[in-house]
Amino acid sequence: MKLAKVGLSGCVIWLILLCLLGSCLVPIGLAVGGVTAGANADFVADTLGPIMCPPETKGQVYTYATTATDENGFEYATTAYETHCMNQAGELVTNLGSTAGFAWAGILAGGGLLLALLLATLLAMPVIALVSRYLKRTPPE
Repeated sequence: MKLAKVGLSGCVIWLILLCLLGSCLVPIGLAVGGVTAGANADFVADTLGPIMCPPETKGQVYTYATTATDENGFEYATTAYETHCMNQAGELVTNLGSTAGFAWAGILAGGGLLLALLLATLLAMPVIALVSRYLKRTPPE
């Protein structure tokens, strides 16, 4: 029975660690993915182009000036990024829009989740040992 108690508490501690680490690392991955998708769009297109574009095409970034509306209803100038799949002749085959940027942010968020899983697994045993040592202490009289 004692083994079941320890196993259950170990799983609970691992789950708590996973939630704590994941709540930090996944949003960081999303933020880094969002920033790098715009700041380094050519790298994202080169990386995801072979995966998302049809065969015999290459992903290229197309930027254009546009406007957006803020929370007060005022328009402001901004730049839009789209990934176009171009064939060898330079003709547009597929317009992926901003899908590549969202996929990039999702990939980095998934990397944050994998890192959280790894760290939770590595840190579970030391944390379980600390918690069990703390719970075995008797209060001073």
